[in-house]
Amino acid sequence: MRLKLHAIVPALVFAATLQAQRLPRTVTPQHYDLSFAPNFAGDTFDGEETIEVTNELPSTSIKLHAMEITFKEVTIDSRGAKQIATVTPNVADEMVTLTVPKPIDVGPASIHIIYTGILNKNLKGLYLGQMNGRKYATTQFEASAARFAFPSFDESEVMAT
Repeated sequence: MRLKLHAIVPALVFAATLQAQRLPRTVTPQHYDLSFAPNFAGDTFDGEETIEVTNELPSTSIKLHAMEITFKEVTIDSRGAKQIATVTPNVADEMVTLTVPKPIDVGPASIHIIYTGILNKNLKGLYLGQMNGRKYATTQFEASAARFAFPSFDESEVMAT
């Protein structure tokens, strides 16, 4: 019996760790509108996005995946009530929490984000390439890599257009 417990406990700890990095299922993305403007002199890019979501419960916060993103401006619009959100990063879980003063209504909402990211060399998100003395930006959205290019619901169960 001791051998079986030793095998089960690490599996449970691993499963709990994976669950801790997953987003709550109270907000579902419907559509992303994205734009990127590379800055090759600084190996960065400016990004702007609007995420159309459906909110299942009234709440003052929404969690998203995001890595190596600097947030400039974030607003959440729900039924015509636009609120400025504060951003609290959780680097260990590769997430941010967007918090607004008043609860976001149940139903459709829109998250608008202006940000800056890094054109990294790690083949994640929007990354930097170079050939024949010229720089270029390209994408790599393997599992959990989109969060390096734009704040998102970066899980296969909650994909959107």
